[in-house]
Amino acid sequence: TTVAESTTTTISPDKSQILYISDRGTPGVYQLWITNADGTDAHAITNGPFSHFHPAWSPDGSKIVFSSEGDGHEGIFVVNADGTGEVRLTSGAYDQSPSWSPDGSKIIYDAKGSGPVPFLIWVMNADGTNPVRLTPRDNDEYNAAFSPDGSKVAFTVQGGGTNIWVINTDGTNMMALTDAAGENDYAAWSPDGTKIAFTSTRDGGPAQIYVMNADGTEQAAITSDATFHAYPSWSPDGRRIAYDAGEQYNYSTFEIWTMNADGTDQLAITADTADDGVPVWMP
Repeated sequence: TTVAESTTTTISPDKSQILYISDRGTPGVYQLWITNADGTDAHAITNGPFSHFHPAWSPDGSKIVFSSEGDGHEGIFVVNADGTGEVRLTSGAYDQSPSWSPDGSKIIYDAKGSGPVPFLIWVMNADGTNPVRLTPRDNDEYNAAFSPDGSKVAFTVQGGGTNIWVINTDGTNMMALTDAAGENDYAAWSPDGTKIAFTSTRDGGPAQIYVMNADGTEQAAITSDATFHAYPSWSPDGRRIAYDAGEQYNYSTFEIWTMNADGTDQLAITADTADDGVPVWMP
């Protein structure tokens, strides 16, 4: 079942692709799926006993990086876009939420050791070598994403709630972009680097999608309904945003949606009783 967010009946002819995770094969076990942006040709590219999370395309679309439970510890893996050639890149206790640098040479991710220690932002070479800690703080820091020009990283910082911060890729000039109540998370840069989409619960209800300028100004909600929204991702031309939405805590209702960058023309891309989430538009 889908969550009724829109009365839109037209289907976009767009055949660009959206990557996401779904447990429609085995409930509770998440695999990587790809669909055309109009909802056609949805298919799994992985199949196994372990769940896969937080996928991201390489800049040329040939590879996908993701985190997986694998051997009981959540590590970073990379696989070809057709599901072949899977390789594990990290062997830490908890490594997750990877994404690529714009030139494809680096992968950013968050990691923590065992026990009550925080998640911190790390950057490594795309082959898993030379991991370097980027952020200097000792709060939980996660869900990092490079700006399109590769000069900055936006990420989430835990502290009483969560807020979106930004830092230069050399580790300097770390600053908050949001300072709002509740949870502000899942920062996603627009392709031209001028905007950042994110989610927020600042109004007291389920998380909505917001958009702000890259310097944190002009923060405004572009969704406003009773469903929970997460993981915004911009189309390559910056005209639409993919996201997942459903009834909060009822994961079987979560579907992949797209909408215009101003929140109009909301369109469900998936429609099933599985949990579909974490969409990422192909570069």
